[in-house]
Amino acid sequence: MLAFDGAGREVAGRIAAVSEQGEAEIDIVAELEARAVGPNVELVQAIPKQGRMEFVLQKATELGAAAVRPIVTERTIVRIKESRQAQKKAERWRGVLLAAAKQCGVTRIPRLHPIESLESFLAARNPADSLLICSLEDNARPLKDVLNAFGHPPAQSLQVLVGPEGDFTPAEYRSALAAGAIPVTLGHLVLRSDTAPLYILSAIRYHFS
Repeated sequence: MLAFDGAGREVAGRIAAVSEQGEAEIDIVAELEARAVGPNVELVQAIPKQGRMEFVLQKATELGAAAVRPIVTERTIVRIKESRQAQKKAERWRGVLLAAAKQCGVTRIPRLHPIESLESFLAARNPADSLLICSLEDNARPLKDVLNAFGHPPAQSLQVLVGPEGDFTPAEYRSALAAGAIPVTLGHLVLRSDTAPLYILSAIRYHFS
């Protein structure tokens, strides 16, 4: 059987024992060569409505995202009102990430950060990381041109910022640019908040493959 630790390590082993609680003890037979996972990409996603965040988490795992940061913006419809609710939501989301990793053979489970506001994310982000913001504005650059400007593979981590239904407010957009965000266009079509991350993560994975 094959087993992985969620951080990229994968081994072949045999089940030595199973406890009454269903926990298995595995004797490692061989450690497998680490699979290529592509550039270090972090998805910063405004929480979409109608439970679509679970779909985004599933697909972000399949597309090799290293981490996911759920954020709340002014136009975010879903609101987490208390810490207990946020904890339950996070537990559910971690289960989605694990299930997606098992299903598609990914050995690195994306790190799930706590829910935070856009303002707190921008204030605390590492300026060494490159931040791409999906944009409908006239100053947005073609995604291909921006990716071509990076090394292959890129030396820095990439953060991808996706807005909510209704997009970011003008003030939020200006704040992101002031924090170093690079506006990128995903084409002339207006994509849903849960479609845009699939588009840009797929494009990044393809570009650096």
